[in-house]
Amino acid sequence: MERAVLRLSRGGSDAIVHREFDVGSLSFVADGFNLPEAKGGIEWLDPDTLLLSSALGDGMATRSGYARTVRLWKLGADPLAAPVIFKTGSETLGVSGHLDRTAESERLWFIEKPAYF
Repeated sequence: MERAVLRLSRGGSDAIVHREFDVGSLSFVADGFNLPEAKGGIEWLDPDTLLLSSALGDGMATRSGYARTVRLWKLGADPLAAPVIFKTGSETLGVSGHLDRTAESERLWFIEKPAYF
């Protein structure tokens, strides 16, 4: 079974809803990864774990409204209770987490963006 997480936005907004989607049945996964609207992103670690960079929750947004944290989100768990594995201050633009599977050994990257330029 192949799965994806779709990024859905109203009118092309930076704030998006994440919904897990079953590619084989062409339907949303009812008990899958589902995240309310917020600025941020995800990265698959394995079928049951995501790196979550989201401004969802109190104190989780930078002053620009993007994610301050990268969390390790397990399937079925509350995303707001997911453990924080990287955090930045509110004055930066935002952070994200990425898994590099192209190297001999997988590498986890945390990217902190201080500004747009």
